[in-house]
Amino acid sequence: MKKVVIVIGFCLSSLLIFSQTGNEKNVNGILKISYNNYVGGEVFKLLLNDNVRSYQDFMFFDNESKPCILGGAIVGITDNIDLEIHIAKPLYITPNDDCKWDKNLFYKEIINRIRVFQNDICIIDTNPSADK
Repeated sequence: MKKVVIVIGFCLSSLLIFSQTGNEKNVNGILKISYNNYVGGEVFKLLLNDNVRSYQDFMFFDNESKPCILGGAIVGITDNIDLEIHIAKPLYITPNDDCKWDKNLFYKEIINRIRVFQNDICIIDTNPSADK
C-alpha cells in the first residue's frame, strides 16, 4: 500500500513540474515573437504561431469610438498573458446591433496593432504612440 501511495505521489509531482516547465516555455516564446512582422497581415497567421495557437480564452471587443463595430480581440494565452489584437477597419465582418461577430471571418481581418499584457501591464506594443 505504501508503494502505491509513493508512486502516485511521485507521478502527480512530476506532472506538476512538467506542466510548469511547459508554461514557462510558452511565456518565453510569447515574449520572443516579432509582433511587428504580423502587423499588416491576417489575424490567422498570428494565431497559428506555435506559442499562440494553444490559447485559453478569446473575446471580441468593439471599436472604442464606434460601438458594435469590431475593434479586435483579446486572446488569453496563459492565466497572466494576453494578446490584444486590433484591426483598423473590418473588411469581412459587418457591423450589427447585437455586437456578435463570426470568429472565422475575424481570422481573415488585417492586424493594425498588437499589444501584449503580462499581469495586466502592457509589456509589448507595436504602436505605442497610438495611446498618446
